[in-house]
Amino acid sequence: MSENHKNPQENNDNNGKKKTFAYKSKKRHTLGDPEKALNSAAKSSVQDDARKQAAEQDNKQPQQPPQNDRDALIQEYKSLCHDRDQALVKKTELKNANQDHKVMYQELASKPDIEIARLTAETEQKKVDQTEDFITALKKTHTSLKNAITEIKDLDGDKTILDSFVEGLEMTSKTLEDVFNSHAGATAPAAPEVADFVPPAKIEVESYEKLDLDGKDKDISTDKLAAETKALTETLKNDYTEIASYENANQIMEDKLGSVVEDASAKLTRARRDLERQAELALKDVAKDSIPVADQLSLAVRALESQKETLGNSFNTIATKIEKIEAEMQSTFSKFGIEKVKSLGEKPDFDIHQVIGYIEDNKDVSAGHIAKVEQEGYKLNNKPLRDAMVRLAR
Repeated sequence: MSENHKNPQENNDNNGKKKTFAYKSKKRHTLGDPEKALNSAAKSSVQDDARKQAAEQDNKQPQQPPQNDRDALIQEYKSLCHDRDQALVKKTELKNANQDHKVMYQELASKPDIEIARLTAETEQKKVDQTEDFITALKKTHTSLKNAITEIKDLDGDKTILDSFVEGLEMTSKTLEDVFNSHAGATAPAAPEVADFVPPAKIEVESYEKLDLDGKDKDISTDKLAAETKALTETLKNDYTEIASYENANQIMEDKLGSVVEDASAKLTRARRDLERQAELALKDVAKDSIPVADQLSLAVRALESQKETLGNSFNTIATKIEKIEAEMQSTFSKFGIEKVKSLGEKPDFDIHQVIGYIEDNKDVSAGHIAKVEQEGYKLNNKPLRDAMVRLAR
């Protein structure tokens, strides 16, 4: 045997180089077989399809819940009950607070209106009382005027002139009577009645039915217990949502309460200021109606002056009586805050003076100042009541 045949693993190629042959593994022999390789690939493909179908089937079927631990469920259920009890207490507190806030808001919002109505009624009553007092005082002037008319009728003198004065004074008397009739008997509105406030009933804590896991419900099935636990969890979530809602509502109401207190205070302050102005001008209407009487008396005094020589001794008697009646009326005016506006010789105040013309070459009054008063102006508690009609010097 040649040397080349002693070792079957070694041989020389045509170039004299050694060539080594390794025995093929069983796997390589298998894969090297085309038929076997095809069968193996088909089997693998079928297995893959089966796995895909199984996975799809699993996805179609509902997932079975894991087995619940009963003791853990019991503890969870009891813990949820405890949390819900606290949540219901909190929710009830917030509901009552919300209810209290709404009631407080209504009270604060209505309080200034009630107070304003009371103050208005009080102001109107003062107006009625002042008007009655003013008319009572004017009635004394009216009595003096009536007596003067009677005495003037009995005087000796030019009957035509005396009758003319009597006629004018009787017209003045009639004007006063019209004032009495127009303003007497007024009544003020009654003060509003404030109903007793009845607070709303307090809201009680809500109750709910619990499982008695230590008593009649101790044998409840695990699945039923799991369902009850789930339902209680959802209910508790709703409770927390409501709590958040009530907390937000209460915060809004607290902000509103702060605003309504400020608004109510400002509203009441404005109303009091307005009512004070009204009280100062309570006699405005009756005073305006009475001023023509004072005008007529002043006119009578001026007219009487032009008849001084004609009337002779009768002049002094009539003049004294009319001047006394005029002074009496001005005194009544002053007592109730009604005063003449200073005009003659003054610079015009266009809030109380109405310039209706000018007087040329007036040596007694500086140019631009009031030289003549055609109609007296009046103030009521320093507020313009009637403008003075004046002429200026220039």
